[in-house]
Amino acid sequence: VGASNPYLLTYAHAPVVLDNGANDTPATAQPITIPCEIAGRIEKRRDRDWYGLTAKKGDAFTIDAASDRLGTPAHVSFRVINLT
Repeated sequence: VGASNPYLLTYAHAPVVLDNGANDTPATAQPITIPCEIAGRIEKRRDRDWYGLTAKKGDAFTIDAASDRLGTPAHVSFRVINLT
């Protein structure tokens, strides 16, 4: 006779990569291996984290950034760029 805690409980579908905290520039991009799920961290206002992966023409990926769905007030966005 009571309510459950109002928190999202989920599980990872792929290996989890923890934000290493030292990936704030393209030169220090954190390498990742896909598939993965990234557990990012917002360390300061306007924090930008960089991740690097190897892809080739024709590869297809799904990228999903979650913030509001997790109950945080952050505005999360991402860009995919080629640094080579």
